[in-house]
Amino acid sequence: MQKIFNTLLILLTTVGIVFCGCVQHPEETTTTTTTTLQCNDTDSGKNYYTKGTASGYNESNVLTEKTDYCLNTDQLIEVFCSREGYIETEVVSCRKLGKTCLNGECSKVTTTTTTTTTTTTTTTTTILGECVKGGCGNVSVSYKCAWTYDELGRNFTYVKKVTLIPYCADPGTTKAKCKSRERFSIEDRCESYEICIEGMQECQPG
Repeated sequence: MQKIFNTLLILLTTVGIVFCGCVQHPEETTTTTTTTLQCNDTDSGKNYYTKGTASGYNESNVLTEKTDYCLNTDQLIEVFCSREGYIETEVVSCRKLGKTCLNGECSKVTTTTTTTTTTTTTTTTTILGECVKGGCGNVSVSYKCAWTYDELGRNFTYVKKVTLIPYCADPGTTKAKCKSRERFSIEDRCESYEICIEGMQECQPG
């Protein structure tokens, strides 16, 4: 009788465990790993008054290094680290900040006053060639429409300033001859929705 009672007790205990869900299972845990991109900027972000270099990944996940630079005397390309940790660029007008763009930063515009004392002397010059030093005319400036690519590979049009500087080559010799040098710079960069109009040499909506 006792044996039958023990058997029934074991069966009832097993059925109770199955139906009440008393068997414990280990808890499952989920671990989330967040990766933070490393981006460093030597001028500590958007600092328009200090030239800096940013190193890290661009939005194409390519490891790169870029330095602030001037497009012209007004526009600065500021390189910085975004909140997401990528390297990004911004076009800044130094002129609106009361500055001029020089060597990758918006710098203070300086005015130098020079006092010149002129002494009149009489000299006799023997011209051996076509010219003497300083005798080839004045500097001239003209403007043209042109296009090029920015640092991201996108083309854009702009007003190109052409400065023609005359000079005398080999002055004081029989080979003395007037020549000229050309210097080019970006006077005004057109926005993405603008084009440079020939004849007017200025950016207009296109």
